[in-house]
Amino acid sequence: MHKLIFRKELIHLEELSLYAASAFGLEGLISAELKRIGMKNVIADNGGVFFSGNLEDAFICNLRTRFSDRIYVLLGRKPCFSFEDLFQMVKSISFEK
Repeated sequence: MHKLIFRKELIHLEELSLYAASAFGLEGLISAELKRIGMKNVIADNGGVFFSGNLEDAFICNLRTRFSDRIYVLLGRKPCFSFEDLFQMVKSISFEK
């Protein structure tokens, strides 16, 4: 397993909602990889896989997943039916964390 060396005060080790984006059809492979790596709450969806972990887990997944395109940190999630809905949702996110 990779040993990442970071200044611990720079890494927030709180639980984050993460998303591994993928090409269509690879969600099952990514889901199996994330479970093998030890990620929690792994849920495959069309186009990617939702899971939870801290920032260090996100770095490890970026290094160790072979089938995902990118690992995203989800800051908010809400159905938006207009640009105004999207604007209000983004405005409500606390970016200071």
